[in-house]
Amino acid sequence: MTVVIRYGLIGNDEKLSDQGGRGMKTVDELVSEWTEEEREKMKDLIHESREREKALMENSRVWKENLVRLTELLSSLSLNAYGIREKAARLEEDMWGIYLHLYKKEMPSS
Repeated sequence: MTVVIRYGLIGNDEKLSDQGGRGMKTVDELVSEWTEEEREKMKDLIHESREREKALMENSRVWKENLVRLTELLSSLSLNAYGIREKAARLEEDMWGIYLHLYKKEMPSS
């Protein structure tokens, strides 16, 4: 599982590119490049960073789910608006038909 912390989404095995075209590294990937001494000195920071990574991953998952739901709702709204427009057009046609029918009845005969 890969966590990307910059420029967008975070998710399972996703790598986002920064402006340089490189994939963003996770805390574990960064820490793996450190010496044992550096890891020991920074163990509190590493722990905190891993916790933040988990929170970012969860927030990203929720964000993606919400985005999918929003897209579904907007699509449904669009379809409903189209249906209402079609029904309004039919009602207008019916109204004009009734109006013309009544108008013909009211016209005096010559």
